[in-house]
Parts: sequence; structure tokens; C-alpha cells
Amino acid sequence: MKIEDCIDKMSKSHLEKVVKSFTKEHYYNKDEEGYKKQIINNIDVLSDPRNISEHIKEHINSSKHPYQDIIFISFILRRLLSKNDYRATQEEIFSEIQNTEQEIILKSKEDQSYSHIDPLSLEIFKAVLETAFDDGVISYDELNLIIKLRNHLKLQEKDQFLIQASINHFPQKNNQIHTPDQIKKILNDLQKCGVIFFCNKPEQFYLIPEEFITGIKNYLNIELVEDKYKKMLDTLNVSELKDILSNYNLKASGKKEDLTERILLTGINPGSALDNITNKRLGEICKKLPDVNSSGQKAEKIKRIIKYYDELINIDVRETEDKREIYYDFFEQLAKVDMQNLMGKEIVKNESECKLAFEEATRFIFEKKLSQELLNQPGTNHSDGCMALEEKEDLFMWDNKTKYNSKYDFPNKDFDQFKRYIRDAKRKGKTVKCFLIIAPGFEDSVQLNAERLKYESGIDTDIALISASNLKWIAEEWNKNYSDKKFNLHLFNKTTLLTKDEIKNRIKLFI
Repeated sequence: MKIEDCIDKMSKSHLEKVVKSFTKEHYYNKDEEGYKKQIINNIDVLSDPRNISEHIKEHINSSKHPYQDIIFISFILRRLLSKNDYRATQEEIFSEIQNTEQEIILKSKEDQSYSHIDPLSLEIFKAVLETAFDDGVISYDELNLIIKLRNHLKLQEKDQFLIQASINHFPQKNNQIHTPDQIKKILNDLQKCGVIFFCNKPEQFYLIPEEFITGIKNYLNIELVEDKYKKMLDTLNVSELKDILSNYNLKASGKKEDLTERILLTGINPGSALDNITNKRLGEICKKLPDVNSSGQKAEKIKRIIKYYDELINIDVRETEDKREIYYDFFEQLAKVDMQNLMGKEIVKNESECKLAFEEATRFIFEKKLSQELLNQPGTNHSDGCMALEEKEDLFMWDNKTKYNSKYDFPNKDFDQFKRYIRDAKRKGKTVKCFLIIAPGFEDSVQLNAERLKYESGIDTDIALISASNLKWIAEEWNKNYSDKKFNLHLFNKTTLLTKDEIKNRIKLFI
């Protein structure tokens, strides 16, 4: 979810926290709309990776328990990164943080959890941690020294957690897991840092806005979040997983799922894991991934594979009798022909199928989400969809235009095609009041062609332009807030690019 969508779901007090995170002012007296405008005008500041890291570090520097907060923050951000739309309820976060901490405590009691660590390194690091915890707290300076020592001894962060648990100091003294109140405090602190948002209108959940993802990953210094890393490891065979573990002196026996979990647990990063695979085999893996080049040097292939899995979206494929519902979930990916995600999730098999799925998803929106009756258009030379307005002779038409990872530029061939649809309807005694063009996004120049088509249509047809994301937003908003009202297609009836602000204003006119 983008920042612009998040703030519509936030009350004044939570909007104010976001504003305070980047203004550092001491006086605030704005209403919700004032805060929203201030946030929108500062998206670049909020999403700057340097600012995200700086805000978190400022909080840690001022904390009485810096090390505890670092663990907390890492666990929370990693869990949100693994969630659909990077969001989770408070209860989900409580449960998953506590389960993760409990799992580490249990693993710390197993000898095999340390089998990959050099015995002398283990002894040295354990002694240092015991000394650091003598006074019950690890200071920020002590933490920096511990991190330097950990890196020098070639230990992973997860190794440190296990060793701390073995000396009864993870995540707190006597291995006490964090309480809901403690977790809630850190969630509140992260809001004040402007790193996560809390939406409470009408549902309540925490989330990381899409614009923050790069900055969050940079702060955590991770190549892949755990669920995506696991998907990557699933492409490797048992022999390859065993080789990775053996190279790190880890136990290399067991079923495939056991080997995968062991790699994840010990914190071997994705690049290092793939570096154990032959260049030829990496090429074979690349060939199986949609739109991934399989040529080049080993380092290039590793980088491409990691990038592929990193860019997979966090959307679960639901089970449904109406396949269009699945297409609807992936509406924006269909619009921009995102074959990596579409083929990776087995939504479509090729680009031709992608275009058809985009059309079907649009029909689903109008028919099921907006409760419109679609007209049957005979033959093949017609718009992708058509509906009758209140006056039966008046029509509303739309056409879908996919564009591979770019914006739609309204070429002349499409201009002539749309004009023909409008005029063909006129010859049959019908009037197209509005023609809607749906695409992933639009070049600035499209407005001129829209106005020219309105004029050359001969019947003053309005030509509306809307992005796939904004059309889906309308469907979601209408179902959540106005499901008791009949949707009015005249909302689209304007020759313009329908931005989010324009749509909001027009909804007010037609509810």
C-alpha cells in the first residue's frame, strides 16, 4: 500500500505522529486533511533510505535499552516485510514475535545449533557476552564492539541470539520473552520514527508503506526476507542444499525441508548460499525463472536470481470458483505485464493470456464489485466492455491497454480504434457518453489525444483515463464505504486523467 492510500485510513493522532517524525516541530494544530497534505508533500523525505536508517538510529541512541530495541525492531520489521501488503494486525505481531523468541530459546538448547561454529570462536564470544551482561544491559558502545567481534569471528546475528539464550539473556534476562505491552511500546516508537504506519479506519493494522521497503531493507542489511529466501532455496535440490550446509560445517542430513530450515536458522545470506552452486547450474535456474537472463558471469546470475525473488509480491493466491477473482487480486501486475510475478504465482502462462486476464478482471470489477450489468457485444470488433446508462440508448464503454512495465502513450492506432467503436455505436442508434481507457499508467501527452478524441467522436463523448491501481481502489472503497448505494457510472464521465484526488471529489458528487 502506498503512502497516499495509507493516510486515508489513519486518524488525526496517527497522522500527527508521522508528521512529527520528519518536521521535528513542537507545535501542531492541523486537521486530518492538513496533516495528509503535509505528508503527501514530504513523501520523498519520508521514504529516503538515509532518513529511515537515521530515524531508527536516533531512537536507539536515546534508548535506555538499545540492544533490546535493536532486536525488537529487527523482528518487527522482518515480520512485516514477509506479510501480504507488508501489513499485520497487532495480535499477529504479538504472536509471531513471541513464537520467534521462543523458538530461538528452544534451539539454543540443542548442541547441533552450534555445530557450524568454531569451538574457540564460540567460547570467546560467549565469554564476551557474559561480561557485557554483567550489569544487565548492553550499552550502545558495547553493542558496537560486540558486532565488530561477531563479524571478525564470522558469526551470524542468529548465532548471537542462540548464544545469548544459552546464557539466559535472550531476549531478556532469564530468557523472558517480551510481553504484549513491551511489543506495543516498540510499535509506537516505530510510528514516532515514521518507519511504520498504523491504520485504524475502519480496520486496525500496522504496515510498512511501499515507498519504505528499500530503506527498511537497507537498514536491516538483508538481501531477501525469509519467506522469499525460502522460495529461492526451494528451487535447489537436496544435494545442493547439503553442499551449502557442508561448506559451513553444518549438519547436512535430513529431509529437504530440514536442510532449508537449517540454512535459514544459521543466517547464511542468499548470495553466499548461491555462490556454492556451479555457474552452469545457476544458468539452468535462471532459465526456469520468467524474464531472467541466463547468460553472463556467476556473480551476475546470482544477482539476477536474488533480484527475481526479491521482487516477488506478497499476495497469496486464493482458492475461488471464479478465476476472475484471482485476476482481480493481481490486477496491477496484469496491467503492466509483470510476468515474473504472474508466472511465478502461476496466474498466467504467457503475455497473450495476461491481456485476456486483464480484461476479465475488469469485467469482474464492474460486474461483481460495482454491481453493473454488462452488455453482450456480438462479433470481435468491439470494445473490451460495454454497459448501458440510465437512458437505454446511452452507453458506457471501456478498453484495456497493457503496457510492459511502462506508461501508456495513447498511440494513433488506438485513437482510430476507439473512434471507430464510438462511431459504430452511433450508426446503431446508440450514444457513447463515456469511453474509459484503463492502463497501468499514462504519459503526460495522453490528455491531448483524449481531448482530440472527444472532439472527433462527433457526439462529444467524454474520454476518461484511469490507472489499474485507481480503478481497483474505487472498487475497494465502494465496497467498504458505500456498498448500500448504487454505483453511478457517471463518476467516470469526464475527459481527464482520473487521479486519486479527482476520483475522491467525484465520489462526493455521486453518493
